[in-house]
Amino acid sequence: MAKRAMGWMAALMLVLLLIWAAGHVFIQPISPDQETPREHVQDACWACHFVTSSADTVEID
Repeated sequence: MAKRAMGWMAALMLVLLLIWAAGHVFIQPISPDQETPREHVQDACWACHFVTSSADTVEID
C-alpha cells in the first residue's frame, strides 16, 4: 500500500513539474530591470519567467 501511495505522489509531483515547466516556457521573458506590477502575484520573477537582459522592458501604468 505504501508503494502505491508513493507512486501516486511521484506522479503528482511529475505532473506539477511539467505544468510549471510549460508555463515557464510560454510566459513572456522579462528583463532583470523590469518593474513588478502592483497586481503581480509575487516578486520572484524567475519562478515563472525567463529573466534575460535581451528581453524588452515593458512600461507599467
